[in-house]
Amino acid sequence: MLCWEADQASPDGSGGAGPSGPCVEQAQAAYPEPVSSSMPSSRPCAAICLSSDSETRDDGTDVYFLAGTVEPNAEAIRVTVAGGATATYPLNGPTVLDTGRRIFMLELGTRDWRKLELIRGGAVAATSTMPAYVAAFEDCVAQIGTPPVPQDLGVGVQWIHEAWQPYQEKLTACVDASGAKASDTPQLHTP
Repeated sequence: MLCWEADQASPDGSGGAGPSGPCVEQAQAAYPEPVSSSMPSSRPCAAICLSSDSETRDDGTDVYFLAGTVEPNAEAIRVTVAGGATATYPLNGPTVLDTGRRIFMLELGTRDWRKLELIRGGAVAATSTMPAYVAAFEDCVAQIGTPPVPQDLGVGVQWIHEAWQPYQEKLTACVDASGAKASDTPQLHTP
């Protein structure tokens, strides 16, 4: 099964979430550290096999990235991000040797994807929609801000009660108000 790893590089350094793709279980066995991935680990890639990751910049802004593979015979992918903006990107990346898959990578900016449409022959050939619960969680974090970070790492239980717990309650209330249910969400971003 195919796997990939996308790392971001900047003047401040580089990093990534580790392996993604259908072979994450195999990667987890090879790397004892936790592997962050939003992809299923036990089935081959569908027409759209992309996962998103984010990086927090020095100014506290989250920037999202989309990486993975798509079917090689499609000519474009239409990406709709949070807030509804849509853009179409040509699929002209290299193919992965002996896999029949084309590589696709994109920096999305400050808004993560919500819908992906693979275009073949001028028509939508495949669609992937971010699970409602994941989208609601991201939207709520954007609305209420990021969790508080203690100035003194030795604050312990007092910080949890005074800062973290109220933040968590506010975030949970926001997600619950969206109507999205965690139980309805598969543990993946795309099929």
